[in-house]
Parts: sequence; structure tokens; C-alpha cells
Amino acid sequence: MENQGLSETGFVERPSIPQHTDFLRIVHWNIEKGKRWALLERCLDSEAINSADILCLNEADYGMARSGNRHVAFEIAQRLGMTAVFGPCFYEYTKGIGDERLSPGENSTSLQGNALLTRLRVVE
Repeated sequence: MENQGLSETGFVERPSIPQHTDFLRIVHWNIEKGKRWALLERCLDSEAINSADILCLNEADYGMARSGNRHVAFEIAQRLGMTAVFGPCFYEYTKGIGDERLSPGENSTSLQGNALLTRLRVVE
């Protein structure tokens, strides 16, 4: 997904099985860019996150120094065994604001967006 533009949506599909059969559990999570990765990793062990069939993420960085130049949504999806769809919202032309400006390294892709992670089949 190198050089992904704002008009392109990223997609990674994994075979997954819904956690529930008689209802859907949907969780919305503002991951604050993914810049506190150690905290996010601990949250991934929580029942609320692990029992979600659909996980909606906002403020998801892709290639930002402040979040370790990760594709944050795709890494979370991989750890949870979920399919992910990422929609970029804007280019971040700086490292961010406040202490984010002191992040080591440079931005690689410089995108921030929203993502939908799911255990359900995604149809186009």
C-alpha cells in the first residue's frame, strides 16, 4: 500500500468467524492515532475488544512517526484476526502537534483515517 492516496481505500482480508450468532457486538474506539502503542496492545486483551464482531476505529495513523510508522488499523486487525478496511481522511504534513513533533524519525506515508475491522465477510 505504498503511496496510497486519499481517494484509495486499503483492504486486507483474513478468514474470520463471528464471535456471536444471535447478535452483533459493535465497538467504536478512538485510538488517538495509535501513538500510545503499548497501551493499545494491553487494550487488545480486553473482553470488550476481543468479543467485538465489528470494531470501528477513528484517528488511525498510517505511516506517522508518532505511531512508529505503523499501519495502526491493519496491525490491530492482524492481532485480532480480523478483516480490515481503511479509509484515509487526510494527509498529515507535519509530525503532529505538541509532543508529537518530537517523535523520532520522519513520517513515511503521512495519512490518518478511519477503519472498520470485522469478523464478518466483506462484500464489495
